[in-house]
Amino acid sequence: MSEDLVQQVLKMMTEEQKAELISKLSKTDELRDVNKVRQETQPPQETRAPDDFTMTREKPKQNSIQVEVKKRENLFTDDGVEHKDEQNVTPQISLTERKRPPVKKVSQTCSSCNKTSEVHPTHKRENFICDSCLRARSV
Repeated sequence: MSEDLVQQVLKMMTEEQKAELISKLSKTDELRDVNKVRQETQPPQETRAPDDFTMTREKPKQNSIQVEVKKRENLFTDDGVEHKDEQNVTPQISLTERKRPPVKKVSQTCSSCNKTSEVHPTHKRENFICDSCLRARSV
């Protein structure tokens, strides 16, 4: 703004308006001073383009303290006082007998060496290869 224009605006204002303008200007000056102090105390931030997705590694904080390495003893002794009430008792139950029949192995003939071997039923295959032939193939 030119100085003449400012002078004309000031002439048209009342005393109350001038006082209000002065108080607002002083507040903005204070805010500028506060912002200037904040900017001085904070380190400058990197400005990046919105489409820049590069990763930056932050340095790890060195707030850790090294643990003392020394021989320690376990001083805890369980005297059985805790958790010996009626709610925390394991019920006495008799064991059940095993009713499942034992596994019956299946005989399989190796498709490589034609040897017959007994195998667990889960390993039964149409194209069966014995362990010794598998070892020979892997080497």
